[in-house]
Amino acid sequence: PGVNSSKPGHAGGDMLDWKISTRDLIEAGDFLSQDLIASPRVDFTSRPRIAISRIKAVDVTFRLSIDILVDKFIDRLNQSGKCIPTKAFNLAQLDNDPLIAELRKTRGSEEIDPSTQIDKGKLKQPRYSITGSIHEETKTRPGGFFRRPQSEKVYTIKLSLNDLVTGDNLWSKQYFVSKQGTGSARTW
Repeated sequence: PGVNSSKPGHAGGDMLDWKISTRDLIEAGDFLSQDLIASPRVDFTSRPRIAISRIKAVDVTFRLSIDILVDKFIDRLNQSGKCIPTKAFNLAQLDNDPLIAELRKTRGSEEIDPSTQIDKGKLKQPRYSITGSIHEETKTRPGGFFRRPQSEKVYTIKLSLNDLVTGDNLWSKQYFVSKQGTGSARTW
């Protein structure tokens, strides 16, 4: 069966399977980051730090590399010059830059040149955090005597920006990826 993909601003085209692709995640990261940068509700005048808190896959039937989405999102934020993404503070400890913690452990060591040592009180906390989720939904319209069943998988990628000082949600956006085709889509 043929599988089509349709996204905001795209005509779509035949896809190899029903899964969300690397290209889909890159386009989502690009779209969402540009929308955030253009948001009038977020104050970028002081080039604030932004940390990725948690982006989780919910009801997704296959292993998903959220890193591709996050990397593209962070890359675009860096390119904008309006904010500073940080890898020092993240909810998932594995996503933190481990070298930051290791360098702080060596503070005061006789092996370290004192002129290059990182002093206490230099690490900067983020002003904003990014949270999000990816959802998958499958719908199948039954076939009839002369028509094959139609199936659609819709992936919803949602990101939100939260102000860590006030707790306010300043920005939220969804990006949809739809894969359609004849036949049936697996729902597990």
